[in-house]
Amino acid sequence: MGEWIFRFLAAVGIFAVEIILCVAVIEIKNRIVNKQDTPADGPEQGAKQGYVIFVRGKHYIADAPDLDDAMEIYRVDEYGMWKTERGIKGPWKLMEERHD
Repeated sequence: MGEWIFRFLAAVGIFAVEIILCVAVIEIKNRIVNKQDTPADGPEQGAKQGYVIFVRGKHYIADAPDLDDAMEIYRVDEYGMWKTERGIKGPWKLMEERHD
């Protein structure tokens, strides 16, 4: 009779270990997928979380719908791509120069 109890407890233990391992694998997979889904820093992030504005041949990606209210702004013009974190009045930092 005692032999059946030990077999039953061994089966329950093995089943519990399998469940724990499956949960761990699923959690690791979810963390990897969530890490890959985070946007990179740069204009792509602004485009996903901000507003794209066209003014006089220049493209702006801003964190607010009005350029006067926006603080972080990316600008693309005939000279290259610029960035400011202090609003439309600047100072602007050249991120990438345009070579045509």
